[in-house]
Amino acid sequence: MTLAPIFLLVIAAASLWFTRNRPIRTQWGLSAAMALLSWIAILALRLGPDANLELSVWQPTQLFRSPLSLSIDPITWPIAYAVVTVLVAMVFTSASREMAPSVRVRVFWFLYTGAAYLAILADNMLTIVSTWTLFDLVSAVFLFSFLRSKSEINQIFTRLSVDFIGILLVLAGAAINISLGKGAGLVEPLG
Repeated sequence: MTLAPIFLLVIAAASLWFTRNRPIRTQWGLSAAMALLSWIAILALRLGPDANLELSVWQPTQLFRSPLSLSIDPITWPIAYAVVTVLVAMVFTSASREMAPSVRVRVFWFLYTGAAYLAILADNMLTIVSTWTLFDLVSAVFLFSFLRSKSEINQIFTRLSVDFIGILLVLAGAAINISLGKGAGLVEPLG
C-alpha cells in the first residue's frame, strides 16, 4: 500500500505519454483523474497504520547490512500529502491557462512527484542517497529533454553538479558520524 501512489504516478506518466497524440481534452482529463487518484491514495495511507516497507538487501552484505527502507508515519505523511496536493493544484490550474504546458512537461510532473514521494519516505541514509540520486536523474532527463543549444549544456551541468554535491554532503555527514561513533550511518534508521 505504501507504494500505491508511486505506481499510480508512474502509470499516469506512461498513460499521458501514450495519449500524447489524442485531443487535448483527453489528455487533461486523464491528467486530472490520475492526479486525483494519486491524491486519494495518499489520503487512504493515513487511514491505515504506519507502514514500513523494506526492499531487498544490497550486496555485499558486509557493507550494506540493511535494505532500502521506506516509511510512512505521522511525520512523513503530511509532507507526502503536500507534494501530491501541489501536483493536483498544478494540473488543475495549468489546464485553464492560455499557454498550457506540453505533454512532456506534464509527464515529468508525475515522474518528479513520484521521485519526491520516494525521497520523502526514505527511512535510512542509504535510501536517502538512492532516492535523491533518482530525483536528480529524473531532473537531468527533464532538463536534457529541453536542450536547445550548446550554451544551455553548461547551465544544466552546473545544476546537476550542485545536486551531486548535495548527495556527497549527505554521504560525508554519514561518514563523519560513523567515524565519531554516533551512528546515523548508511543503514541505521533515522529518527
